[in-house]
Amino acid sequence: MKKLSLPVALLWFHKSRMLFAMVLSVLVLMSEPASAVDFDVNGTNVSLGGYAKLMMIYDSDGTVKGGPFTGDIVAAYNAPLDGTSLADEKDFRMTARESRIFLKTKSKNEYGVLGTHIEGDFYGGSDYATSTWSNSDAFRIRHAYGLLTRGDHVLLAGQTWSTFMDLAAGVPDMDIAGDPGFTFVRQAQLRYQYNLSPGSNIALSVENPDRGLTATGDGPIFINSGFSTEGMPDFIVKYFYANQNLTASPRFLVRRFDLKDEATGESDTAMGWAAALSSSINLGSIKLYATFMYGDGIGRYGDLGNIGGAGLTSGNEVKTVVFMSANGGFTLALSDTIKWTVGSGWAENDDDAYGGSDPILTANATKTAIGYHTNIKFDVTPAFQWAIGMGSYEREVMDGRKGNMIRWQSYFQYSI
Repeated sequence: MKKLSLPVALLWFHKSRMLFAMVLSVLVLMSEPASAVDFDVNGTNVSLGGYAKLMMIYDSDGTVKGGPFTGDIVAAYNAPLDGTSLADEKDFRMTARESRIFLKTKSKNEYGVLGTHIEGDFYGGSDYATSTWSNSDAFRIRHAYGLLTRGDHVLLAGQTWSTFMDLAAGVPDMDIAGDPGFTFVRQAQLRYQYNLSPGSNIALSVENPDRGLTATGDGPIFINSGFSTEGMPDFIVKYFYANQNLTASPRFLVRRFDLKDEATGESDTAMGWAAALSSSINLGSIKLYATFMYGDGIGRYGDLGNIGGAGLTSGNEVKTVVFMSANGGFTLALSDTIKWTVGSGWAENDDDAYGGSDPILTANATKTAIGYHTNIKFDVTPAFQWAIGMGSYEREVMDGRKGNMIRWQSYFQYSI
């Protein structure tokens, strides 16, 4: 047997210790309940958790290719239009990209209780993401923020769900894009929250401004998308109430569009706004969900940035797009471990921005989008969940063309 030199032997011993520690850590994580692994470091509570997830996807009537997530996530705005190359295609795929891990901390200091939350998944882009050989999808930030709580006052700084969202009223789905019309935005923000009473609070936030999408897979959605310079943050105010049987949340958003014509250099600004009301009702074995939204220039807050919210007219004036949506559904507990969910969503962009006297939208822009989904989720153990479901997505663009697709999904999720 060949003898190892002292440096090589020390390196082998060091790597072996690291490997043993990693294996031991994995075994410990696997033996813990699904919530997280908690431990104390110099007076700071640390929680490590997440899950590994295999998603199986079958598109039986139309499919999606390309885009920022290569079709692993789908929304009604992605449904292929009739007559296009993907309208009647079928496609099967498997992915583990939604697997995620988080690290949370909590400690006390002279100002109150300080918490942090860092979380990521594998929906980031990568040159090696091809399924031909490696499926090496890149890790990306989902949440990264700090939270200081002092009595009834809470200050949050960092990236997390927009204050304009109400997750308590979201219908549980299998595809994280969800049904059309439900706000889905994570972004950097500074938020102040005042707890009025247990379960009741009001929140004010300034959040990162972004115009949103100006093109889709079908091509440009603005006649003149212009150049966007965000000169003011988005401002949001939200009230949230919850008791054992009810949640309710009205909220309001104000934002500004700063657009410049790239050819002439002329610029203009306009204000946008949005209002939403959402609620969930717990009736024992059944839970109901509902959300309504309306505004002018909502843009990306109307679900995954289906439209930019504003564009330039022929006279280089900023014109906003009126938007409205409704979401609803229910979850029925079939047993202590099995839940059945049905949900739907509808969203519409006002066609006045397309067919008016000075239009800003092209024929490719979304006019209406409708989504339906249903799923059954089975908690096999506290740390292992299996689910199966399907979603149907339909859309119509401004010139009357329509498209649809049907997606079947199943997943195996192992939590730590």
